[in-house]
Amino acid sequence: MKWFSRIRASDRAHGIAAAAQASVERDECCEITAKSPDGRWEFADGVLRSGTLRAAVPEVDWFERWTYAMFPTSDILILALNTGQPYERSGPEGSVGNPQGFLIVLELDDRRHWVLAAFELALDWCKHNEEFVPDAVVWHRRGVLAWLYKGELNWHVRRQPQRRDAPDEPIYLLDIDSNQGLIAHSGVMYQSGDTMTIDDTGRILTFCHAGDAHLVDVDLNTESSDGRTWEPIPEGLIVRH
Repeated sequence: MKWFSRIRASDRAHGIAAAAQASVERDECCEITAKSPDGRWEFADGVLRSGTLRAAVPEVDWFERWTYAMFPTSDILILALNTGQPYERSGPEGSVGNPQGFLIVLELDDRRHWVLAAFELALDWCKHNEEFVPDAVVWHRRGVLAWLYKGELNWHVRRQPQRRDAPDEPIYLLDIDSNQGLIAHSGVMYQSGDTMTIDDTGRILTFCHAGDAHLVDVDLNTESSDGRTWEPIPEGLIVRH
C-alpha cells in the first residue's frame, strides 16, 4: 500500500480539537464522510482526497467499518472504527476475539504528507451490533488524546518522541500506542458529559453536561468545577504506564 501518492500534477494550523469545527456526515449508503474546515480535504470511503491528490489511510487488521470522522483543523483528521474479529466463547485459552472500537489520528507533516500520529484502543468490548461512535474526541499535537463515549471520559498523555508512522503494512490491533511505550499516563472519569474541548496548551480538558462545565488538568491529574479550586483525581482512576 502506498501511503501518499500524486495522481496528477495539481495551513499548517495549531493542533487543538473542537467538535464544533468539524463537518461530519453520514451519506445515504451509511459511509462516513468529513470535510476539512478550509475545504481542501475530504474523507470518504476510507480515502483522503484533495483535488487530484489522494492519501489512503492505514489499513487496520480485522477492520469492519468506519464509525466517525472529524477534521478539528485542516491538518488533523480523527477517525473511529469498529473491528470485527471472530469471537469464540470457549477454548483452552478462554475467549478468543471480540469486536472493539479504535481511534486513529492522522496529521499533515512538514512535507504535506499524512502520517499516523496516534492509534489507540478506545472500546475493548462492543456489544452485539454496537457501533463505537464517540460523543467527542480531542487531540493536541503535544500528544494528548481524549474521548467521551456514553458519558465516560478517557485521556492519554504521550511521551516523547511521538508517533510519526507512515506504514506500508496493515496496522495490527496490538500496535496501539499503549503497547508501544508511548503513553506516560492515562486517566478515566465516569458520568462525565457529552461535549468536550481542550485548551491551546493541550493541558486542560473541559467537558460539559446539562450546561455544567468541569475541568481536568491532564498533566497534574487534578479536576475542578470552577477553574480556581483543584482537587486530585483519585489514584484508582489514573494509570502510570
